[in-house]
Amino acid sequence: MIPRRIAVLILSLAIILVFFCSFLIDMSENNDNVNTGVRVLKSMLDSPTLRALSVPEEHHDRQLVFIGDVHGMYDKLLELVDKLNFETTPEMELVFLGDFITKGPDSTKVLDWMIKHEGRVHFVLGNNEFSVIMGALDMGLLESKMLNNEQGHDVTGTFKKSHAELAQQLNPSHYTYLFKNAAVVLEFDMEKTRQRFIAVHAGILPQDYDFERRHVILKSDVFSILNMKFVNEENSMETSREKQTKHWKRWYKLWEKELDNHHTKEQITILYGHDAKKGLNLRKYTKGLDSACVKGGKLSAMHYMYDPHSNSYKETLVEV
Repeated sequence: MIPRRIAVLILSLAIILVFFCSFLIDMSENNDNVNTGVRVLKSMLDSPTLRALSVPEEHHDRQLVFIGDVHGMYDKLLELVDKLNFETTPEMELVFLGDFITKGPDSTKVLDWMIKHEGRVHFVLGNNEFSVIMGALDMGLLESKMLNNEQGHDVTGTFKKSHAELAQQLNPSHYTYLFKNAAVVLEFDMEKTRQRFIAVHAGILPQDYDFERRHVILKSDVFSILNMKFVNEENSMETSREKQTKHWKRWYKLWEKELDNHHTKEQITILYGHDAKKGLNLRKYTKGLDSACVKGGKLSAMHYMYDPHSNSYKETLVEV
């Protein structure tokens, strides 16, 4: 029989060994997340990420719901999905238009809910998600390396104290989810009706769309896509959150000018958030859905469902 003192020593060493091995595994997984995160961000800075999704004719019963800025308002999100009967409608998919975290009280709960329903949830990054990730990088939570893109933006200056605090609250599964699904533009091609829905956080310009080939090509940089409200009509490569001179117009007005004059049978609808100051802004070709939920306003969403009588996806505004 092994003496009691030696048995205790062996057991203690075994526990230490198991803990050390699990630590090494966690370190390896975290390093993978770090490398993946840095690689995704570096790639995105140099070339904004687009995801194009086709909805085949035989799947025309698929429903799409585009949701404005949630900003960590978990209870409002639950109220919205309950009103949509999301849990009992398997053909329904949700598209978050960025800024689904920060500012509100329950950002981690919102992310956990999105991860739980990953197969039926899509999202584009907003400027706030991007800032949280940059905060994590700067603090060494992922890897403390300042990244600069080809346009020369100093991205470490894009986050605030609140972004850094939230970055500390997120766990590896949150970062893995954000990196794995990271995109700044989502394009939905509804093959049966030839309608095209483009999801973006702040805005996108006509120069980012190839009308002949019928798809997004993205010439704008990631900072414009995540932040724009105005564009210089004399030089559309220049965008801003504020109006600079009389030549600066709201970006969506360029689409109205382009599509009203363009000989195309295609129906393009751009859905975005970001502009809470402007609020709910439903126009012919663009739908602004940030209605300042986090400041006491409503959480707004646009629901698209196929209508066989008109052979088109009809829109319905849903608010809570």
